[in-house]
Amino acid sequence: MSTVSHEGPCLTDDMNGVHIVETSDGTRLRVDLDDRVVTTYPVAGSSIRRRRSEEVDLVLLATCCVGEPMVLLLDLDIPGVWFTRRTTEAVARIRSVDDCTASGRSR
Repeated sequence: MSTVSHEGPCLTDDMNGVHIVETSDGTRLRVDLDDRVVTTYPVAGSSIRRRRSEEVDLVLLATCCVGEPMVLLLDLDIPGVWFTRRTTEAVARIRSVDDCTASGRSR
C-alpha cells in the first residue's frame, strides 16, 4: 500500500487570509481567500500573456501545495463561461501577507 504525503505548506479553499504563492518559474500570485480574488505578477519570460496584475474572481482554489502545480477555477467575466481552469507551474513557496510584511517585504 502506498501513501502520499505533502512536504511543506498547503493552502485550501476554506482557509482565510491573503497569501503570496511563488511558482518555480518565479511568477507570484496574490491569493486573497477573504475577498476571493487572485492577482498574477509574472516574471520576464513567463508563459503568462494575459491578465498581468489584473485582479480576477476566485471561484475555487482546487489545489495549492509546495512542489505541485496550483489549480484554480477563475471567473474571467467572459459571457457564457462560468469559470476557467488555471494550472500554474509547481509551487515553490507560500507565504501569508502578514509574514511578508513582518519580514520587511511586501508584494
